[in-house]
Amino acid sequence: MSQLRLIAVRAERLIYRIGALPIALAATRAPSDAQFDGSVRRRRARATRQHHRFAELLAFHLRPVARHCTSKLLDELDLTYVASRGVQFVNRRMHWTAAAALLAGSAALGQGSGSKVADLERGSWPVLTIGQTISGSLSSGDAKRDDGTYTDPFFYDAAAGESVTITMRSSDLDSWLVVDDPSGSMFQHDDDSGGGRDAQLTLTFPHAGRYLILANTVSPGAVGNYTLVINRYAGTAPVPAGTNLKTIEQGSWPLLSAGQTIAGSLATSDIYRDDGTYTDPFFYNAAAGETITVTMRSSDLDSWLVIDDPSGALNVHDDDSGGGHDAQITITFPHAGRYLILANTVMPRSTGDYTLSVSH
Repeated sequence: MSQLRLIAVRAERLIYRIGALPIALAATRAPSDAQFDGSVRRRRARATRQHHRFAELLAFHLRPVARHCTSKLLDELDLTYVASRGVQFVNRRMHWTAAAALLAGSAALGQGSGSKVADLERGSWPVLTIGQTISGSLSSGDAKRDDGTYTDPFFYDAAAGESVTITMRSSDLDSWLVVDDPSGSMFQHDDDSGGGRDAQLTLTFPHAGRYLILANTVSPGAVGNYTLVINRYAGTAPVPAGTNLKTIEQGSWPLLSAGQTIAGSLATSDIYRDDGTYTDPFFYNAAAGETITVTMRSSDLDSWLVIDDPSGALNVHDDDSGGGHDAQITITFPHAGRYLILANTVMPRSTGDYTLSVSH
């Protein structure tokens, strides 16, 4: 099956599965919160959260292929970011069918002879250092991306929490700057933040490691001179918005068992998700065909419950099926393995006590 067809099929299946989106889309067109009473404001928050979860599911199902669709069309719409984080396109107020169509279209654009970002990650490139200025030139002899643009790749060995500003300037080119984490989910890009047609990124590296920096251009086939400089940032640089589901899957969390009830609390010291909510993650070792009911109850929180399969396509969530603001999921596991359960909440930055129970 071609990459384009694979994306289309996965998007079609996902669209068929999700029926709550009209509510979420309507929420993006609603007036300001000041015009709502508390109950309507809560419903709007829940609808927006459903929209977030669609992005999360879209990202999960398309993650194996969307990572490699790196055309400027994807970059401009932040859909590559969605593929790794699963939330950003909600903030762009994009209709979900349009997002799926653009993913499919970008796959077609990305089937040229150029290199994908994943290919460039595996190359051997010069290593930049703090304070260094590169005087370079994009030419037809340079690496060619799959969107038809030329690029000069570099690596930077970052410390965890290190903040830098990277600037690309050119009088010949419309600069495009990319910083990519080959071993994680961070993918940032910029066009004109350096002023005029110059690109600039100020960022904080989430972990120690080797990051890929691309001195690139917006226009396919464009050539010309540029300078690239990387400096320490003395202020408070933007940090990654929060922890995405893929990263949480890789953590070490308490193991739940059937018949167990957890008395927990969501606090500011807990895991901060990329939708602005706090969460307590747990694992559950399931047998193939096993059916359980997971219930999250709270008088402090509007509960949100997630069950995710780190090694498969299953991703189920619930808001109020437990009655009132309580969440409940009854699920039959498709295969044996370790599943992730998130005790979460609808409202960003909400804290409070809860109970989480697992029963057969």
